[in-house]
Amino acid sequence: MRFKGGREGLSKPGGFAGCSAVVGVVASPSVKKALGTSLVVALMLAAGAQAGNRTAGMPLELGQGMTIAGTDLVCGFGGLAGHAGITCASNGPTATKNSWAFRLEEGRLVVSHFLNGNTASQKTWNEPKTQPEPAGAGGTGGLSNVGTARVGTGFFANGTDLGCGVATFGGRVGVGCAKRDSSGAADVGSYGIEMTETTVQVLHVEANSAVETVFTATTAAAAGPFRIGSVSSPASIKQNGPKEAMVIHWTGHPAFPVTVHTAAASCPSGLTCSSGTGRFEQPTNPLRWIAWACNGNLTKNWTLDYWIWVTDAGGRSTQKVRQKVVCDVG
Repeated sequence: MRFKGGREGLSKPGGFAGCSAVVGVVASPSVKKALGTSLVVALMLAAGAQAGNRTAGMPLELGQGMTIAGTDLVCGFGGLAGHAGITCASNGPTATKNSWAFRLEEGRLVVSHFLNGNTASQKTWNEPKTQPEPAGAGGTGGLSNVGTARVGTGFFANGTDLGCGVATFGGRVGVGCAKRDSSGAADVGSYGIEMTETTVQVLHVEANSAVETVFTATTAAAAGPFRIGSVSSPASIKQNGPKEAMVIHWTGHPAFPVTVHTAAASCPSGLTCSSGTGRFEQPTNPLRWIAWACNGNLTKNWTLDYWIWVTDAGGRSTQKVRQKVVCDVG
């Protein structure tokens, strides 16, 4: 996304060890938060809900945009016909190297991850359709900058139920956007989004006065190495028994999602020691991976000997850590 006359920002919206092996990833659980958290605070306070309507704040016409004070974020009302909505993205000098962006439309929320000038991934959540798509199109080119939104203020896409507020999320200034009901609050059953320069979080607005975090991602904005602090593994696992976990503690500021890699450091003659990967979408520390397994019909104990390392979405890698686990044929 770019403003007319401004700098170009975003131009684009296995097996593991043993005779044989099974690998599983334990996904990070969803997190439920009370409705007093940042997304709803941003919408209620900044977007004018306390005034009893969803049209308080700065109106944006198609093709117009705003900067978010204290950040490199820009937001605007645009898109193709039938898919116009509020788009927010980084407009900083490294935006195309590693950043997130989103477009909130009447019928869907689309979140994109950009790495080295390309779209690395894209996720979509369907929104409840509460009114027709905006008529016309604002295009996908430059936006006319009509102002700056500061903490405690908001804006909305004129003629729609799409609105945003500027607030502090996790200590950083950012923007929270969602479909809003007639009072200005986030629509129940819809998906809202919070975004700062380093973090994006998608939340599902529920009827029981809570929002559920369904997706979280970060960029590697802070300096410093990405390293494994420690890896904990069982001393032994049972042949053909239940899979066991490795627990990886890490340090630094990785860009999620991250991927755990495994490769055999050595393998007894006649056995198959498979490599594997496990992906973690949401920030969590430590990483708990249900991965250790050995299967077969051997009659003598043997040792699984593996290298383990982690890479992040920005291409950074930790050092390799060696782990040995006994396959107990008992």
